Amino acid sequence: MIVFAVELLNLFILFKYVLGYEFRKTRIPIAIGMILIVANCGLRIVFLNSMTYEVDYLITGISTMLPAFFCKGRVCVVAGLSASIEMAVALLYNMFLGIALIALKGDIEALDGTHIALIMQAVLLILYCCMAFFLREKRKQIHWVMEKIPPFAFIIFAVAMFAFRWSSYFVGAVEQNEAQLIYASNMTSNGLQGIFVIVICILVIYLRSQKQILKHQVLLNEKCIEEQSKQYQFMGEKDQELRKFLHDYNKHVTMLQMLMEKGNLEVLKSYIKDLGTIKERLDYISANHIICDAILNQYCELCIQDEIKLSVMGKFPVGMKICEVDLCVILSNAVENAYEAAKKCEGNRKIHFEIRSHGNMVLIEITNPTVKKLVIRDGFIETTKEDKVCHGYGTRNMREAALRNGGDVTWEYDGGGVVLTRITLLCDEK
Repeated sequence: MIVFAVELLNLFILFKYVLGYEFRKTRIPIAIGMILIVANCGLRIVFLNSMTYEVDYLITGISTMLPAFFCKGRVCVVAGLSASIEMAVALLYNMFLGIALIALKGDIEALDGTHIALIMQAVLLILYCCMAFFLREKRKQIHWVMEKIPPFAFIIFAVAMFAFRWSSYFVGAVEQNEAQLIYASNMTSNGLQGIFVIVICILVIYLRSQKQILKHQVLLNEKCIEEQSKQYQFMGEKDQELRKFLHDYNKHVTMLQMLMEKGNLEVLKSYIKDLGTIKERLDYISANHIICDAILNQYCELCIQDEIKLSVMGKFPVGMKICEVDLCVILSNAVENAYEAAKKCEGNRKIHFEIRSHGNMVLIEITNPTVKKLVIRDGFIETTKEDKVCHGYGTRNMREAALRNGGDVTWEYDGGGVVLTRITLLCDEK
């Protein structure tokens, strides 16, 4: 039972603190998982002294299913990961048995499998703890990479581990001790080959993930450039509108004077109202940062079309430098979420965007209405979209980008239909 307890602890550390999986909050999957743990314990106790291959396979199968009931994520990926880990651990156990049997010179009677299993789990515990410590900053990235692995890859890996494990048996006419030594040598050799395959698989996953991350970074850079291009185009259009207005400015003033002299107040009011419409077309939002300006002006046009009031206060401090790609990720997601939420509301369609600064710290607050009751769990707003596995990454990307700039992103929901997004960023002086 001690071995099983350490095995559960290892699974917990591996999935939670190395692979970055969050645990489920719903009761039914957790209850099923607890039942499986009890069943696993029961089988180990009942068949303690009469363990058969069938019971061993059943226990392994139950252990394989446990993470799928406790961990959030794609079920096929979590189950595939768990099966691959179980097969790899079984192969390592065979290797430890082989090393011990070689040390005992083939004396299988003196071999204690329980002690070997406990030693192996202790080694894995130390390994997982070290991985959790050194990879703590990469946990979310590792989780993102794991979720992108195709399920069939786990099947191939598990079959390979199984083949290594069962290719260790030896059939031949030799003495008992010599046969056990050959068997032990095969187990050790296959275990080392299995470790080599595991290392190769990790390298392949790492290279694949680096390619995906690079591709993702290129997309973000392209989006950042696109936002800048839109802002330049927008400013060019505003400049043309301003030039047209200035060209006819004297004519407008002359016309106003004529209308006043004639006392035609109704026509004068209508003319001034039309001039106000022209002024609205000339207005643009300036927050002292081209990326912020591009995003705000883009959504300002959309808000006008959908009759949503967008108010902006404050500016970025002069002489402060912020990573443009990260700022684009943060603001584009934040303003888009606020716009989409306000668009679904029938009343109180207002978005307030405010920038404040203190020293080299910038605080951005976005307030918007929402029609749906929001749930903030583990510091993140749970997505209201049906496909929760494939959505909800925008808020996580926002926080990761903020953390890279010495800040953070938090959300508050007042329970009455108003959401506050608070963004803090640490700016470097130019």
